[in-house]
Amino acid sequence: MKKIFSSLLAIGLLFSSCGNNDDDNNSSTLSPSEINLFIYNGLNAVYLYQDEVPDLANDRFSNVSERNNFISRAGSPESFFETLTTVEDRFSWIVDDFEELERSFEGTSLSSGMKFYIVPFSNGGNERLIVVYDVVKNSPADNVGIKRGMFFTLINGQQINVNNQNKLFTDTSFSLTEGIIDSNNSFVITDNVVTINKIELTENPIAISKVIPVENSRIAYIQYNGFVSNFDEELNDVFGNFKNENVTDLVLDFRYNGGGSVASADALMGMITGDLENEIFAKIRYNSNITAQVSAENSLLRFSNKTFNENTPLNSLNLNKIYVITSKEQTASASELVINSLKPYIDVVVIGDERGTVGKSQGSNTIYDSPSLFSKENVNPNHTYAMQPLISELINSNNVRVDPITGILPNILIQEDFTNLGVLGSPEERLLKVAIDEITGRNILSLKKVSSNPFGKIIGNESMYKKNYQRMYHNILQ
Repeated sequence: MKKIFSSLLAIGLLFSSCGNNDDDNNSSTLSPSEINLFIYNGLNAVYLYQDEVPDLANDRFSNVSERNNFISRAGSPESFFETLTTVEDRFSWIVDDFEELERSFEGTSLSSGMKFYIVPFSNGGNERLIVVYDVVKNSPADNVGIKRGMFFTLINGQQINVNNQNKLFTDTSFSLTEGIIDSNNSFVITDNVVTINKIELTENPIAISKVIPVENSRIAYIQYNGFVSNFDEELNDVFGNFKNENVTDLVLDFRYNGGGSVASADALMGMITGDLENEIFAKIRYNSNITAQVSAENSLLRFSNKTFNENTPLNSLNLNKIYVITSKEQTASASELVINSLKPYIDVVVIGDERGTVGKSQGSNTIYDSPSLFSKENVNPNHTYAMQPLISELINSNNVRVDPITGILPNILIQEDFTNLGVLGSPEERLLKVAIDEITGRNILSLKKVSSNPFGKIIGNESMYKKNYQRMYHNILQ
């Protein structure tokens, strides 16, 4: 990946220097927005779908003045960015504060620590209900007693509905009223009211790690909620403990993992396998501009045997079979990369929703308004905008991509039951129990259709408006 970054850095220098070459007789009469000029030049250079956007074509303008006139008529940076990305692109984004973006990549965001789904409260109505599916340890939500499996129906004393549900995302403090399903299977609003406060919270993506002895097996279980490179050393220590505990099997719980760092994904795969150093785990497709500049070798990602940041040797389990718990709503990006990249080399048993996973195989990079695009060195001091456009698509060593519609389909079909979510990490929790039963050869629920959500289609979750939601990025500067 360091070789790839060197190539991309050179490409960024090449295209930004060309794009900012305003030695045109008429250019002095124009004053295009600095930010929109940055947006245009950056997307023209590296955007994965540059070839599909007519206004980004290399021959779109006959001279710099024509280009500057186009940019000067553009709207806000956000709207201009949207006009230059494809309709199908759900995953590129722009921010007005790159420091906030960088904090999000480190696992820090404004949050209460309560993770929830929004679902309809009544058939065809506007009323909403939230279902808590996880709580970050030692977070404000944890400290006021919120638990997985709780339902909340009121916000600030009012029924949650399509008009006020945004308060869950925009307000930094609000109250929630709990509801329960009674013995008659009726929904009852209780007197339990809790006040939620949001703080700058750094979430450890390693939510749970444990060894579960069952019969003749020692099963390692890890609930891993995001590929955050700041925690790679701790993740390696967890696998060191697994190794010392002589584990025989591994269950990776990716059901709430929306992706993140490719470098962290590489490290995790090395911790699982251990004997694939320098083998190809992914091939990268770029736009035609980058493809013309990058060698065939530098379009390949290879397994390493060390962490990316600290070069610490990986604690590897040398497994030839693993079990991965997934979900349609949240298993995305780097999570799908790990599953897809390991399949040519080891047996990967996928447990989850019959609809598959999210279906995202593209990666992005932070693009700064700087000479190199990929670095903050000599960044434009007049603004703090940065972009996170898709710049690559990753396929595995067998040239298989993650299907954008179905994602990765499971081998064993099972979903969470919102009326009985259970305790994450418990051998009796619904999805983990299926994995344990498969490992030990017990009878399992495979292929049995079970209603998991009596409230209807999931409308959203607490992360849906976060800029890095379900993103995969090459955080190779960290």
